[in-house]
Amino acid sequence: MVTVIRILAGGEVAWQSFLLAEKGISMENANNLLTPLATQVANVRAWNEKYGWGFSEGEIADLNLGHNEPQQLRRAKVVTASLASPSLTFDAWWRVIADIYENTRRFDEIQTDVEHLRLADQATFVPNHLSVVTLDMGATQRPAERGNGSEGLTNFEILAAIAHFSAWVRTSRPWSFYMGGFRVRNPEIGITAWDLVPSVHWAPVMPATPGAPPLGEHSLVLSAGREGDPVPTAKWPARL
Repeated sequence: MVTVIRILAGGEVAWQSFLLAEKGISMENANNLLTPLATQVANVRAWNEKYGWGFSEGEIADLNLGHNEPQQLRRAKVVTASLASPSLTFDAWWRVIADIYENTRRFDEIQTDVEHLRLADQATFVPNHLSVVTLDMGATQRPAERGNGSEGLTNFEILAAIAHFSAWVRTSRPWSFYMGGFRVRNPEIGITAWDLVPSVHWAPVMPATPGAPPLGEHSLVLSAGREGDPVPTAKWPARL
């Protein structure tokens, strides 16, 4: 089933199709698959202990969860944690994702040292910080089209959402999420300019035999692309 909804972004009316699972899941049911905030706090507590993130129980308990509103794809509340640097945070969340999902792949060009990954212009980062952010998971406007400075730029928050919302991810058809708050490059293979944006793709697992149909499974692929490249399923989640 394909549910089409109307959205407002940057003052212009746009159309975005959420491609949901073949089971005919409605938008309301898709929203119900988003993990509640209390469960997300429990997730962060468990991941903090398992991966040694270094937050105290007091810091976790002091998280301001705000109003207990139902989760929505267009206003998804996500509990996030940042470590000492963008690189460490990026790798920490991808490690969580790789442990949750059965199939993940990380392309070689996605390296996270300072020579390969940095924040985009106007993007912000607060180290060693726990917070609750609100994301528009269905936004399709690229950062350059929004024209709102640092507001709306997302980076590791998207990885946090994918980690928390595994029930929703596993029901959805293919999509691509771009992390507009990061830029990557890879001089070793000739990509010297900081003009690539890291992205996560939920896509069918393809068989080894060329031309054969997909295997019926999906995987999360960490890759990168240029902001202007057309990707039919591309979304640029925005921080509200």
